[in-house]
Amino acid sequence: MSPDIGKVITFYSYKGGTGRSMLLANLAWLLAANGQKVLAIDWDLEAPGLHRFFKPFLVDSDMTETDGLIDAFWALTTRAMSGESRASPSRTLDNEGFSPNSVDLEDFVTPLDWQFSGQGGIDLIGAGRQGGTYSERVNTFDWKYFYQIGGGALLDRAKESLTAQYNYVLIDSRTGVSDTSGICTTQMPDILVACLTLNRQSIEGVAAILASVRAWRKDSGQTGQERVTQRPELVIYPVATRIENSEKEKLDAARERVRKIFQPFLNTDGPTEAREYWDDMEVTYRPFYAYEEILAGFGDPSGAAGSAKTLLSEMEKIGRRVSGMPQLAMPQIPEVDRQRILAEYAFGTVVDRETGMEPSKDLHPDEVEFQRNIYAKEVQWRNEGFRYANLLSRRELQLITPDERTKFGRQMAFFHANSELVPKFREKTFVIFTYIWGGLLLLVTSPVWLSMIRRFGMESDPYFVSNVIGLGAVVFTIGIALGMLALYRSTSRPYGTALPVVVKLCLFGPLVPEIRDYRPG
Repeated sequence: MSPDIGKVITFYSYKGGTGRSMLLANLAWLLAANGQKVLAIDWDLEAPGLHRFFKPFLVDSDMTETDGLIDAFWALTTRAMSGESRASPSRTLDNEGFSPNSVDLEDFVTPLDWQFSGQGGIDLIGAGRQGGTYSERVNTFDWKYFYQIGGGALLDRAKESLTAQYNYVLIDSRTGVSDTSGICTTQMPDILVACLTLNRQSIEGVAAILASVRAWRKDSGQTGQERVTQRPELVIYPVATRIENSEKEKLDAARERVRKIFQPFLNTDGPTEAREYWDDMEVTYRPFYAYEEILAGFGDPSGAAGSAKTLLSEMEKIGRRVSGMPQLAMPQIPEVDRQRILAEYAFGTVVDRETGMEPSKDLHPDEVEFQRNIYAKEVQWRNEGFRYANLLSRRELQLITPDERTKFGRQMAFFHANSELVPKFREKTFVIFTYIWGGLLLLVTSPVWLSMIRRFGMESDPYFVSNVIGLGAVVFTIGIALGMLALYRSTSRPYGTALPVVVKLCLFGPLVPEIRDYRPG
């Protein structure tokens, strides 16, 4: 797969209650927070709920006025049945029955209202417009007929279009064995994340589905009435969820059975790698998340109060494996924003865990916006390879209060410390700048003072001064180069500052603009 083409990841479970939607929503947020463009699709048409995890970021939080996936399928089928696509010469039907431009899934996208760093963002295609007629629209849709009139080819084109626009397309599949779950697990994905709880029904059900999916992909199987072209081998990631430690003996036995049954689906060599895999791919049951659909990035602090034993840390481990991004991590969210979002998730009033009081609402909007910007700038700095230009500006450093610094997590503290190195670093580059241009000035004016030496009869050997000048120029050039290299390798250089940046600052010194304040987008 081309690096410019996005990946489609399906999240599947044989039974409900595994935390499948929670895992998808958290991975979507992690990817977007690390600069990725993500599309989340709720394909669990019989029990939609993915939008609940994004409630604070949706204008239509209950999706009662927003069309979604089932509405798109109905529009496609209705146009094919009515012959609407034939009305225009530019919309002639292809061999499968659908016009290539008849209806785009992009028309049913709802963006989330949150300012991610860089190019990151999440778009959502919900299951469909919720209301009294929703179940009727789902239950009466004829998937067999959809494939007869070319639905499979249409989905292939939709996948090509979506993966050209998004880095990741995440699909929340229906449970069990059905037409829709078959589409999500066989035809659409490049990666399949299979969620299972540690009971016999879930373990054996998921294993059977994975075996059939792998066989289908290998043999270029059939979906409905339509022959589908050969597809690449599917990458599979089983994930054990709702892990509880209260029954240790039963847990050990279930773990042993899971790891034995799912070993053929893992891309691991030897017991050590398998052990490392399962250490990363288990989700512990936490009662806090059982009552409200809360994203772990808001439910768990990622700053100084963060811990490796949280749901957020488990989501990060799973996300690194599934996405192939080893540095994937949740950026620190300003506490004022975290408490505000928790309040929007909550059934009742949210109380600050440390003070036992309701979160403060006294901050000025400009102050809140400033906090968001400096946290977003840290993400941008990290995602874009620790660029010097993405460090904090002189003004931003001055506006950060001591109280705000005490709330910095490890990543933000590292970012802040490197930003504080900038003034002294620029002073050192200015010293080299002075030597460079002073030496060049001497070299340019050498004919003048050389003629003066000759005029006063101070030159006994006509070639002596010229040789001294030439040798001095060579030594000076070598000295400047070594000085730049020493500065580049010194601890006073902000982390990640590239050698070309060091050379630029040394050559042009005060002419190089100061680091600018954060600019969204």
